[in-house]
Amino acid sequence: MPRAIPVAIRQLLWGRHRRGESPATLAAASGVSPRAIRARCRRRRLGGPEALRPGYHAPPAPPHAKAPECRADVIQLRREHPTRGAAWLLTVLKQRRPERPWPAPPTAQRWLKAAGLHPAPASDRAGKSSQGRLIRVGRTGRR
Repeated sequence: MPRAIPVAIRQLLWGRHRRGESPATLAAASGVSPRAIRARCRRRRLGGPEALRPGYHAPPAPPHAKAPECRADVIQLRREHPTRGAAWLLTVLKQRRPERPWPAPPTAQRWLKAAGLHPAPASDRAGKSSQGRLIRVGRTGRR
């Protein structure tokens, strides 16, 4: 998508257009396409001086976006359980409020990081047997 034409340039082009210069001449002088110049001039003619400003606005939230309460619940539960990871937090929240759509763990991790909550410490429980001896987890050592 091309860059927006700065407002100062739009005002300059509008002034020159009002003095009778054609869009083709303005396009050659400014490096903006004739179509863009015609569109900006038409917009200014119909909308007044404020129409020279870009009409960009933030897009609406996508339908899959989570409610702000979801984020607050994830952050609050993490503060209550600082050693638990995002997957565990979401599992608990899904059990408490199954009617609410919850995000995937990476989204919850992003929320926690943005809230200044560091990742949960790595668990050492997965790598030990019931007798406390280390168990080989992952690769078998073959290459």
